[in-house]
Amino acid sequence: MPVWAIGGGLRVSMNSTIRLSMDGGLILFENPSGLIVWSSSTSNLGVKKATLLDNGNLVLVGNGDRVLWESFHSPTSTLLPGQTLHFPQTLRAPSMNSISSYYTFVIQRSGELALVWENNVTYWRTHLSFSSNIMEARFDADGFLGLKDATNRTIWSTSSNDFKDPSVTLRHLRMDYDGNLRIYSWDHVLHEWKITWQAVGNQCDVFGSCGLYGFCRFKSTGPVCDCLYQDSSNWGASSVTMDSGGLKCKKMVDLSNCKMNTSMVDMKQSVLYGLYPPQDVAMMLNEKDCKGYCSNDPTCIAATSKNDGSGICTLKRTSFISGYRNPSIPATSFLKVCLVPQAVLTQQSDPYFNPKSIFSLSKGFIDHEDRKLRLRQEFPLARMIR
Repeated sequence: MPVWAIGGGLRVSMNSTIRLSMDGGLILFENPSGLIVWSSSTSNLGVKKATLLDNGNLVLVGNGDRVLWESFHSPTSTLLPGQTLHFPQTLRAPSMNSISSYYTFVIQRSGELALVWENNVTYWRTHLSFSSNIMEARFDADGFLGLKDATNRTIWSTSSNDFKDPSVTLRHLRMDYDGNLRIYSWDHVLHEWKITWQAVGNQCDVFGSCGLYGFCRFKSTGPVCDCLYQDSSNWGASSVTMDSGGLKCKKMVDLSNCKMNTSMVDMKQSVLYGLYPPQDVAMMLNEKDCKGYCSNDPTCIAATSKNDGSGICTLKRTSFISGYRNPSIPATSFLKVCLVPQAVLTQQSDPYFNPKSIFSLSKGFIDHEDRKLRLRQEFPLARMIR
């Protein structure tokens, strides 16, 4: 399991080499070009050797075993026991499919810890009750993660559910590719890493957890992703679990190219939000007026009306949207779609949906669990949910 990567995860060819040069620099060469793609910047500082310590720290050592450079000072996605994080250091989730991750664990200038999407959406934070001179975030061998001030006083802390268990000798804190921060402990009986703490309890609360045009919901087996839209070139995909690498969803049809009019799909106990840009437009409207406003606004793609008494209606004017659903969510969302002619009613209704018009959505989104949609063969993509 990788716990540190050169340059935050630089990708080079298979025959590239890393070398400790005669002048003391640790250098990564891209072969066969010989191009230097990363360096420790320790040339002519008196480096004598490179050593991997028992705690996982890679160090460059000079005279008198003085540490001149160490991997612990440039964390990538993981903190090992004894490792610290200082502003403006971050942990960045490992990339997937050669695409840089959107998720980062940061220690902010204020000293708070936060999980951030694309540097502008914070979806988890420590929520410190008072300001303090935070010096560092520290992860300890006993499963403790805490914020320390200049006097080494703990300002905020959390711990793994096996905190100080003497039988557990290996732990690490990792920013995972799905946007969650977790503590892992090694199970000596099962010979595997097990999750013993995570920052976001409900994975659907991680911003953009199912990606572009994706929708997160819970099944008995855990969180799954569905697609909001599908088109005639692709029937869509069944729901996929979070650990399957995500669902590649189709882009929505350009509403300006609808053959007929548009309609609004009611999605109960659901929240939709814009990804690019992530900012929504908030208005004070009741549920009926929220739906009507978006329906009549040609720039509105979707809307969410909160049913918590606040009267807040958020409009999404970007087609790059995502969302989540949970029975405990006091909100109804409305998705603008193209009308589809000559659709046939399905045999079963979905309690979360209440559209009174014909629309096109993905099979995975409507057909969760064991439902099957019965459609006329001549119109395989058209269906209505009553």
